[in-house]
Amino acid sequence: MSAPAPASTESPAPAAANTTPAASPTTGYTVEIKPNFRGAVRATTNSSGFQRATFTLIDKTTNREIASSVFIGHGARSPMTLESNGVPVWKFVGRPETRIVKVFIEHASSPNGKFTPSKLAKPVTIKKEPDDGHNEEYYFSVFLSEDWTDNDYDDGVVTITQWK
Repeated sequence: MSAPAPASTESPAPAAANTTPAASPTTGYTVEIKPNFRGAVRATTNSSGFQRATFTLIDKTTNREIASSVFIGHGARSPMTLESNGVPVWKFVGRPETRIVKVFIEHASSPNGKFTPSKLAKPVTIKKEPDDGHNEEYYFSVFLSEDWTDNDYDDGVVTITQWK
């Protein structure tokens, strides 16, 4: 199995009026974590339904899974928390190799209900260059999902911030 291609940092072309993005692949989408960048993964929900966001950190060269975890939550503009310990953020350290984070988002009507894949828009990544007084370089990536009800693409939102 080959490594997933990193998502483009270019902004997508605006969609035509009254169109809906195609459903995401069942494997989710990815963003690249640059060598020696550290960072954090967070998720929020804006839905009465339950949202579950699974993310996996992968070594790009070997395609080996380094870590994986799951955020879960529901409610209007509510932080999702890690299923394992209830914490609202997952942090990663800088490493010399390039890594990939893969994100997959699902939804259900109850916490014990059957989770089904949400529609997931391709991630958008913004690069912030160092400037006067701020020597850090940042990348901010966001994944937007829709639970098939109103096409607002804010039902489950995962953000990845990386800096060096």
